[in-house]
Amino acid sequence: MKKTKTAVSKKMLGNKIKSKYPPMCFDAYFISPEGKVIPVPKLHINVIDADPELFGLTKKYLDKIYEKHGEGRGSESCARREFLKRIKDKGWIRVRIYFESRRYVVKFDLNRYTEDSKKHIRKFLGLMKQGKIQSADLIIRYPDVKIWNECKVRGYYSGNSKDLLALK
Repeated sequence: MKKTKTAVSKKMLGNKIKSKYPPMCFDAYFISPEGKVIPVPKLHINVIDADPELFGLTKKYLDKIYEKHGEGRGSESCARREFLKRIKDKGWIRVRIYFESRRYVVKFDLNRYTEDSKKHIRKFLGLMKQGKIQSADLIIRYPDVKIWNECKVRGYYSGNSKDLLALK
């Protein structure tokens, strides 16, 4: 495997460093069952609506669920929860980066915390540490992490990414 140069300068600002080149700069992502990181420009539901086939769904299925719940496209309510549950059952992970209590937090929302999902989460955090994934204009090297199942309101892990990356 060919090694690539990191796109990050050595100038550090606390736990953040300035980026020399633009990495993926979003506050939301999906991680596919195969581990591919997909940036989400604004809302996760918009990505599902725009390309349902990517998630193994069809436009016809989306329309049926929106109609069942009496909602319009892009709605952030019952239909959204049903879509997310369905794709998370297939192994997709929903990721959101946000600022809470003076710390950046990366929340991974999934249905099953398996060896594959652990591997994908660690890869994502590794990309963040390298500066290839960031939020806003700064790279967050060691954010806090929450791994949970939104549908069951059940937590799998809550702590710092440095600790999670150190686990074997």
